[in-house]
Amino acid sequence: QACCSGFQLVSLRHRAMARAADGSTLRRVWRHHQARSVRRAALPGVAVTSAAAVAVLVLGLRFDSRSLWGFVAWGTSAAGDVVEGRAAGRRTLAAGLLSSLVAGAGPAEAATTAEEDEAAWAQEQASWAKEDQDDCKCCSTDWCGCSGCTNCHAFLKANGYDLPLDARSAYAKAGVQWASALGWSAAFPKLPGAATVTAAEDFKVEASTLPDERRGLLTKATLPRGAVLPPYQGRVLTFAEGSNAGKQVWCPVSAGLKYVFSPDDAASGPLSKEPSFCIDSSETTKGNPARFVNEVYSVDQCKEVNLEICELGEVMYYRTTRDVPAGGELVTDSGDVSC
Repeated sequence: QACCSGFQLVSLRHRAMARAADGSTLRRVWRHHQARSVRRAALPGVAVTSAAAVAVLVLGLRFDSRSLWGFVAWGTSAAGDVVEGRAAGRRTLAAGLLSSLVAGAGPAEAATTAEEDEAAWAQEQASWAKEDQDDCKCCSTDWCGCSGCTNCHAFLKANGYDLPLDARSAYAKAGVQWASALGWSAAFPKLPGAATVTAAEDFKVEASTLPDERRGLLTKATLPRGAVLPPYQGRVLTFAEGSNAGKQVWCPVSAGLKYVFSPDDAASGPLSKEPSFCIDSSETTKGNPARFVNEVYSVDQCKEVNLEICELGEVMYYRTTRDVPAGGELVTDSGDVSC
């Protein structure tokens, strides 16, 4: 059995938190993610609010801006239940109208407030977009080593690079065979910072050179610095499955953020049945060399590390950090030791 006890949520730990020690990037990314989600969910609620506002005008009712915003909030909450039925939408309308009856100011004032809110939202979006662009500029130099960016895939795609598919697109296209649809080996040689790609046949699984490890991944020929291994493959877990994942599970930043900030929703809420794109490689042994990479467990072993963990499009790839001689074992630091 190969490693790794440290693989659970390794991406969150190694790629998000470790590259923003003060947590500022992590907090901003999550704020951005939540705001976008709320905004998307709010659209049906806003539509209901607009229809109710017309009804209020016709009926001669009055409501103040706080009532309107409360109505939008109810609509936002209800929108999350749209896929399960429209009952929540009807409850939202009733609650909003009731709130409107208890109101204070006129509809013209409410409309002005809504316009101001819309303008403020647009300004905030523009600010976030600029922050994202600034954080991810280094992706144009190195797709893996850009320490401030949590989504180089999106940045590079927007800047015209030919990329491998992201995990979601590959899964939608090929299901359980998602890895075969990535097209990674053709795309990586064209990306900034990628020297060469490898194939499963370039490696062998033999006795590990690390203490307490039975097997490890060794090279058949010399690998140059910057060589990219085939992606970490396996079964795509739901969020509920990922919450209780074993030691050969890797999770992308997007899933890790949800596990940290919405643990109940991920474990047993509406999110729990959705694909998390956490990957369980425990039963995927053929053509999956990344499964057999061992990690270090002490600072004394840091000198053995020759791989870094990279994420592109919610897919994990290993990349060599120095030349690895033929027969050398490939070893990584998952973030537990912080070499």
